[in-house]
Amino acid sequence: MSRRIVPAFFLGVAALTATANHVAAQVIDNFSDLNDTANPAWTHLSGLVGSTGQTWDASTGKYHLIAPNNGLQINANGQLGYVASYVPTSFTDVIVSADFVQNTTGAAYGVTARIDGAEGINLLKGYAYAYEPFAGVAGEMTLFRITGANLTDLGNTPITLDLVNKDYTFSLEIVGDQLHGRVYEIGGGLVTEKTATDATYTSGFSGLFGYSAVATGVQTDFTIDNFSATVPSSNAIPGDFDSDDDVDGDDLAIWKTQYGAVSNGADANGDGVTDGADFLIWQRQYTGSLGPAAPVASAVPEPATLLATSPAVVFLMACATRRRRAQR
Repeated sequence: MSRRIVPAFFLGVAALTATANHVAAQVIDNFSDLNDTANPAWTHLSGLVGSTGQTWDASTGKYHLIAPNNGLQINANGQLGYVASYVPTSFTDVIVSADFVQNTTGAAYGVTARIDGAEGINLLKGYAYAYEPFAGVAGEMTLFRITGANLTDLGNTPITLDLVNKDYTFSLEIVGDQLHGRVYEIGGGLVTEKTATDATYTSGFSGLFGYSAVATGVQTDFTIDNFSATVPSSNAIPGDFDSDDDVDGDDLAIWKTQYGAVSNGADANGDGVTDGADFLIWQRQYTGSLGPAAPVASAVPEPATLLATSPAVVFLMACATRRRRAQR
């Protein structure tokens, strides 16, 4: 099924913008610096459907994006709104995740991967995993192929998310031509997932997008936190979170930053969350140097004992990235 945002005569206008320098990298932003201009610097997109007056605001420590419905007018949908943002690091295989917090609205909003970053009417290509509250009977999570302003449904699962009372992590993992979308309730577990196969796009940028229409009665308005884009682990060396073929202090730093998060680059055992069990795997697999101030223990206690008694773990947990619930 294909959902057309703009008329067919716009389609086929743009060519895929080539992305160079594909590197094994990781991008993490919890917006604690209160901006989207550094560490990393986000690139704003606003022109897909000709809407204007968008907002990108990280001043509260979360990332708030808004798009009025004042763009192209499409049949019974009325005027459209659109807003997107991405980090300009190119990935081939990637896991993109973000926490969607506060009461979000729109016709569709979610995370993007392998997008070309093209700006302008009908000039964007890539993939997305998005929530569509008005699709189906009572909402859907959908894997999309983006071709300009044409969103092709690669697979969806009917679901109603309670975004008024709960926060969720949206995750999109792409390895080769395999797409895997997941939704986790923050503080809970896996809510839904969907897989698809598509080989149209092989690399690109990672980020966020949302659109809406006058007919939906809402504008695009969503807030995210704890964004990450990472290269999926090959599991060749468990605990090698930065994929540099060793397990050292750099990997520990990633674990500290990601403690408590779901579906990201520090989940060594693949259970969907970064926790003390992943620290144990890192400790057992350690091959590098922590520095003189933080030696690795020669014996590894059981997880319950470690978490209860280890001052190092207590300290690391205290330093971990905060998981912030929205102000209701």
